[in-house]
Amino acid sequence: MLYEVNATPFDFFFFVSREFNQRSEVEDVIHNYALMYALSQTQHILAINHTPNYDELKNLDFYATPARPEVIPTKISIQYNSINEFTGKTESLLNIPSIGRYSMVPPLSTTFIFYLLTKEKFLMKPIVRIGKKSLPFKLEYSPLKISKTVEDPEGFIKSSCIVNVLDLLKTDTIRQGILIYMPPTPLLVDAEIKTPHIVAEKNGETIFIPIPSHFRG
Repeated sequence: MLYEVNATPFDFFFFVSREFNQRSEVEDVIHNYALMYALSQTQHILAINHTPNYDELKNLDFYATPARPEVIPTKISIQYNSINEFTGKTESLLNIPSIGRYSMVPPLSTTFIFYLLTKEKFLMKPIVRIGKKSLPFKLEYSPLKISKTVEDPEGFIKSSCIVNVLDLLKTDTIRQGILIYMPPTPLLVDAEIKTPHIVAEKNGETIFIPIPSHFRG
């Protein structure tokens, strides 16, 4: 089954997408790994080696795409005393406070939209907590009618969702898209790709959802 899910933050939402000169920015995207951990009510706590591994997500009986905002939110900026990574103190070399800033998405300022693909009947959770800060989001699910599943595509499609490039195979072809370098993996926005996909309908609109590699076959 396929659902369109609206996720609305009920608290100040923030995470670090990139940092520059003691300023942290939050991208207008929620990574699908964070969504899948939230929906499964689990967390990725322990890394055995220096390279993070998210293969455990492939064992879930559902898949969530990355989420994009329905309306680009106006973020607020918070100032704080940053900590020196080497000394563990907030003072700089000049014995003055080291000031940092980070941006946050205010609660109820926008709704993030993603697609949920399930193999079996899915327990729809109305509230989940996303990210390391366990920030609350309200979820609303809308089932979509699947027109067909294309396992051997002949041409390119314009993906209706953001694509996690690690959920593709080497045999898939990317023609164009906007790459977001966002930890833990890059994401592709407005992607035109040749890949197995699902075709669905919503209010007369055709929706194309790439099938993640571990969901094929």
